[in-house]
Amino acid sequence: MAEPRIIPDIPSLKPLLGEHLGESDWLEITQDRIDRFAEATEDRQWIHIDPERAKDGPFGTTIAHGHLTLSLAPFMLSQIMQVQGARMMVNPGIEKMRLRTPVRCGDRVRMHATLKALRDIPGGALRATVSIKFEIEGEKKPAAFGDALLVFYP
Repeated sequence: MAEPRIIPDIPSLKPLLGEHLGESDWLEITQDRIDRFAEATEDRQWIHIDPERAKDGPFGTTIAHGHLTLSLAPFMLSQIMQVQGARMMVNPGIEKMRLRTPVRCGDRVRMHATLKALRDIPGGALRATVSIKFEIEGEKKPAAFGDALLVFYP
């Protein structure tokens, strides 16, 4: 498992502005994961859950839901960095997110993170904009990329 970068406290994020924070471990996207996501979201489109029909589809197999890929961000970010001394972290949104390349069943993905911007919030909290990119093993184009907003509370 990837060793996260340990950031001792919230103010210690400031010198890291502009830095690539690292990347997560690779994670295989299995049909079971896709099926469980389809059940949780009620999105049972055949391109995701019908391997037989998908063989003749545009990708030759089932593909992960775009939001499945995005939903892996908190897990993968925890493999990249951990801010100690933060009581909690809240994700108020993702900006400029783009889904670029379908993630096929059996693909392995990982996430890269770069600290793009910081903004102080009254009371000692800090809002971070973290540029994230989901890479597919062996593909030139990313699966998705955008800016995750994170607020760290002391």
